Amino acid sequence: ANFKAEVEKVRNWLKDDKEKRDGIEKELRDYIAGLEKQLKDEKDGAIKLKDALEEANTEKAAARKALEAKD
Repeated sequence: ANFKAEVEKVRNWLKDDKEKRDGIEKELRDYIAGLEKQLKDEKDGAIKLKDALEEANTEKAAARKALEAKD
């Protein structure tokens, strides 16, 4: 009878341990997904900024040409 109780204790311990590991694994997956989204958002922002800078440089060059043409 005592052996059965010990076996049951070990089974419960293993079950609890698995639940803890599963919980930690889910937290890590969620955290990684959050980091991946943040990275994508930052990349998208960098691309938009680069496009805006290129557009501004194009407009600046056009304005410079227009001023040179007036002179």
